[in-house]
Amino acid sequence: MGTTTCGNPTLNFSYKVDFGGNGSIELQDAGATVSQTFPIGLSKITWRATNGCGQAATCTQTITVQDCQPPNMICRNGITQSLDNNCSMTGLRRAGTGIGFPASDTLQFHTCDQGTNIVEVWSRDANGLTNSCSNYVLVQDNSNQCPCILNSNIQAKGCARTAQNTKLANYRVNATVQGTGANGAFSVQKTANSTDSCFTLPINNLPLSLTGKLTLRLSRNDNLTNGVSAYDLILISRHILNLEPITSFYQTLAADVNRSQTVTTFDIVEIRKTLLGVVDTFPAVPSWQFVRPVPDPSNIIAFADLKDTFQIQYTNLSGDVTAAGFNWIGIKSGDMEQNTAFTGAADDRSGPDLIFTAADQWVEAGTTIEVPMRTTESAHLSAWQMAFHSNPEWATLETIDGIPEDAWSVDAEGRIRLIWLDENIGNHRHYASGSTMATLKLKALRSGYLSQLLAVDPELLPGEAVTAAVAHRPVLFRYQTTGAPTQLAAQFFAPLPNPSSEQVDFPVLLSENGPVVLELYTMAGQRIFQKNYEGTQGYQVFMVDEAVFPASGAYCWKIASGEVMQTGKLIRK
Repeated sequence: MGTTTCGNPTLNFSYKVDFGGNGSIELQDAGATVSQTFPIGLSKITWRATNGCGQAATCTQTITVQDCQPPNMICRNGITQSLDNNCSMTGLRRAGTGIGFPASDTLQFHTCDQGTNIVEVWSRDANGLTNSCSNYVLVQDNSNQCPCILNSNIQAKGCARTAQNTKLANYRVNATVQGTGANGAFSVQKTANSTDSCFTLPINNLPLSLTGKLTLRLSRNDNLTNGVSAYDLILISRHILNLEPITSFYQTLAADVNRSQTVTTFDIVEIRKTLLGVVDTFPAVPSWQFVRPVPDPSNIIAFADLKDTFQIQYTNLSGDVTAAGFNWIGIKSGDMEQNTAFTGAADDRSGPDLIFTAADQWVEAGTTIEVPMRTTESAHLSAWQMAFHSNPEWATLETIDGIPEDAWSVDAEGRIRLIWLDENIGNHRHYASGSTMATLKLKALRSGYLSQLLAVDPELLPGEAVTAAVAHRPVLFRYQTTGAPTQLAAQFFAPLPNPSSEQVDFPVLLSENGPVVLELYTMAGQRIFQKNYEGTQGYQVFMVDEAVFPASGAYCWKIASGEVMQTGKLIRK
C-alpha cells in the first residue's frame, strides 16, 4: 500500500524476494501483490514504488512461515515377533506407563509378557509438535525355552533341640533379607511361630536378580524362671567349688546370666533375684538363648565359636531356592540341667515328696500371728524353696524369721517367695523331724482361719528341696488342725490343668476311707463351691465342672480330709 503527493496519483510497484533471509534474491517481479509458496522459516520482501513525477521509495517486509500441524501418523497392527534365545524384543512405551513424549525409543519385552501388549507410538517434528497412536505387540514363546519368572522365593528350613538332643518347640523364627535387586536396594523381614521342633519358613516375592544375604535367628520369651530353681543354684555353686565341674559349654551358657564369659557367684545372685521376683529379667541374656551347635561342646569356654545367627549370601538370585540345615541348640537361661520340657512347661523333677506343715487356727482381725513351718521328717538339705500368696485385703506379711532377709520377698499383690541356701554354699544342714524351716509373721486384716489368709502357690514357685546328695525332692505344704504328725492321713496334689478353661481335677491320696471337703472361693472371699465327698483308701480324683466358675480370673481352692488341709490358687482362662 502506498500514497503520493504528486499531481499524478498513479503508483507502480515492483518487489524482490529473499527466501531464507540469506541475502540472495530468489524471486522478483512487478506488481502490488506476491502470490507464491514460501519456505518454512524467515523470508524478506523488498518493495519499490514509483509515482508519475519520477519519484521512488522502498521498504522491506519480513515474513515468517511456521508449520502449525503435528505430524500425521498411521500405526499398523498385527506385527508379530517370536522370542529369540535371549527371551526379549524391542518396542516402544507400554500404554499407561507415562505421560508426555517418551524418554526412550526402545522397549523390551520378556517371556512373562506373552500375549497382547498395548504400546504407545510417538513422533515429534522439528518444531516440537508431537502426535501418538496406539498399537499392540504380540509376544509369543513358540519354543517354550523361556520360563516366566516374576520374582524369587526362599524357603528356609531348620530345627531346634535342647542340649540333650530332645525336641524343642514354641519358638519364633525371625528372618531378614537385605540386598540389591533389579529396582535398587531391598529389605524385608519375616517372622513365624513354630509349634513343632522343625520349621519351614517361606520368604516370598523377593526381587529378581537379588544380590544380598539372608539372616536367621530364633527367639522364645516365656516364664523367665521356667525350669530354674534352687537346685540350679546348688549345681552352679558346686562347679565354682570344683566339687562337680561343668562338663558342657551349653551349661556354661545357661549359668552365665551376666554374660561375663565366666561362671561365678554373681550369676547365683542374679538367678536368685529372678526366683525371688526382685527382678523380671536376667541382666544380660534373654529367657532363652538359641545358638548354633559348637564344634566341641566339652570345651566349656568355647565363646569364640559362639554364633546365634545363620547368614547365607546370594548373588543374582532368580527363581525359587530352598535353604536347609539351619539347626539350633535352645538353652534355657539359668537351667543348669537343660531339661526344660518340649512344650515349655516347668520341668518335672520327680522324687519322694518332702512335707512341710503348719497348724491351722482361727485368727481375729487386727492380731499378728506367727506361723512356724515345720518338716515332717528328718532331712539333710542344701537348699529349699516355696511360695505363698495372701490377699492384701485379708492379711499382710510383716517379716519371716529363721532365714536371711535376702532369702525371701513379698510384692504388693501379696505373693511371697522363699529361697533358702546354706550359708556355706555347697554344704548342707540337718533338719530333725518337726524342725522349723522358717516362721512367717502375718497381721490379719479380717477374721478367718489361717488357711484362708495364707495359701501355698506352687504355680508362682514350685516347692522343691535339694538334699545333701544333690538330689531334688518336691516340697508339699499342708495345713493341720493339730500338731504335725509323723505320717499324714491324706495327701493332696495340685489341681490339673492350671490354668484351665475346662473341667478341673483335684487328685487325692488317702491312707484310709474318709470324708473329703472341697471348697472354691473368689479372691474377694466369696465361696462359689462346696462339696463333701466320700473318699476311699488310695488314689482318686475329684472333678469340678467348668460351669462352677462364674468368669475367668484367679480363685482360691481349699481341700481337707480329717486333720489335713491344703489351699492354693487356680487360674481360669
